[in-house]
This record gives sequence, C-alpha cells and structure tokens, in this order.
Amino acid sequence: MSNKNTEWETHFQEGNSLANAGKHHNAIECFELVIDINPAHNLSWNNIGVAMICLGKYQDALPNFDRAIKIEPNYKEAYHNRGLALMETGQLQEALKDLSKSIELDDTYWSAYRHRSILYQMLKKTDESFQDYLRAKNLESKKP
Repeated sequence: MSNKNTEWETHFQEGNSLANAGKHHNAIECFELVIDINPAHNLSWNNIGVAMICLGKYQDALPNFDRAIKIEPNYKEAYHNRGLALMETGQLQEALKDLSKSIELDDTYWSAYRHRSILYQMLKKTDESFQDYLRAKNLESKKP
C-alpha cells in the first residue's frame, strides 16, 4: 500500500472518530484532507455533509451530498442524508424524492422509511406516513 493510500485512510478514520465524538469542525478538516488526496472518495463527501447537518449548516451540507452522489449514483446513504438536509431547508418535495430514491435503492433501509414517515406527516399525508412508520418499525426490529 502506498503512503498516499495510508495517509488518506488515516485521515478518514480520524475524521470518523472525531465526528463520533461530536467534534464536527475537526472531522470536516480530516475529511477535507482525504479529498485533497483522493477527490473521488464519496464517503468523505457524504461525511462532510453529515457533519454540516450536525452543525446546523443544512444548506452548506447539500453540495457535499451532491458530490457523493455524482461519484456514486447508487449511494443510498447520501440520498437519505441529502433528504434530511432538504427537509431542514424546507425543500420538502425534493426531500421526498431523495428519501424515496434511497428506499428504491434499498427497500430494507428502515431509517429512510422512518424519516420519510416524518416528511409525509409534514406534508399532511397521514396514510403514507403511517405506512412508512409501520414499515420502519418492522424493519428496525429485524436488524441484526
């Protein structure tokens, strides 16, 4: 393994540890170092977006999810996370598209069902909300 590979992997692991410790500004710095070395690292783009959500910077999070999805068009977590950021910015129809896309990519993705249930409630679609709530609850109870 080359030093460059080892270097970005070290930064990525450190970023994840910092994010898990709630040190989101520092985590973003680590993920940006990964991207400097490996610009196509979709997980780092996604994780920058997640850290920005945690910091309440929902609009700033969006381009990071866009980039992660551009790199990996079937990245269900990035669609899910972008949907969450869109919900927070009031872009509810766009959020619905993203949450639905993450479910289309993985129909066992309970977290996406849970958040889409909340979104349906916000949209006053109570039947759809209840169905997604039940689906999320059922799937969550089956997770390992």
